Amino acid sequence: HRMLGVADGVGSWEAQGIDAGKYSRSLIEAALAHFERLVCEGPRPRSGPDALSTLEEVLRRACDDTIAAQIKGSSTLCLVHIDGLSATLASANIGDSGFIVIRDGAVAYRSAQQEHSFGCPYQLGHHGSASLPTDAQACRIPVEPGDTVIVGSDGLFDNVSDADIAEEATAHCALGAREGRKRDVAMARQLANRLVERALTASLDESKETPFAKAATEEFNLVYRGGKQDDITVVVGLLTEAPSRPGLPP
Repeated sequence: HRMLGVADGVGSWEAQGIDAGKYSRSLIEAALAHFERLVCEGPRPRSGPDALSTLEEVLRRACDDTIAAQIKGSSTLCLVHIDGLSATLASANIGDSGFIVIRDGAVAYRSAQQEHSFGCPYQLGHHGSASLPTDAQACRIPVEPGDTVIVGSDGLFDNVSDADIAEEATAHCALGAREGRKRDVAMARQLANRLVERALTASLDESKETPFAKAATEEFNLVYRGGKQDDITVVVGLLTEAPSRPGLPP
């Protein structure tokens, strides 16, 4: 069992003297703690169909913890649970952070964005107009060894297209294989760093055609070019075949 997550805090709270990052950090820390208690601990870890409802419960409890601690701010949140026992991925997502699954060089799945209007994503938060945990988009999909799961903030997806993310991930893993490197944490970290660099470069390019530029052109009926300068967070999971152990299936 592995959980990947991204929470993208809203920087505009700083104008009101609120630490814009504290809320998002608290969400992720609480989510990880509840995931470990609900999924990983105990005599029988929750798996299969239970994983989806459990992840939604993790999201709800994490949000409740921030309210109880009176932490101010707001944030998008994308949680992904990779369940090796059932070869499935469960997700719960609020807002325009999201995830993408790359398989055999192509996009196998891409989460949808949640926005009230252009540039106004759903957000968990302390304020009365914040979204609720029950607003989360939840899904459960099959995954396979060799899949690459990429979770990111909108700073990634606004500046790098899905096709370019797939190309980058595929090329990176293929190069690693040719060099005899394992699909391990080091390779995942290198890919995450590479995607951040690519998104940052695009965000600063005023002439580049980016997903954000395309969306703005369609929304406002004008020609817009360039990237979107924003926080960029990327987490990568590389799925591999688990080594067989005596008495257990591979």
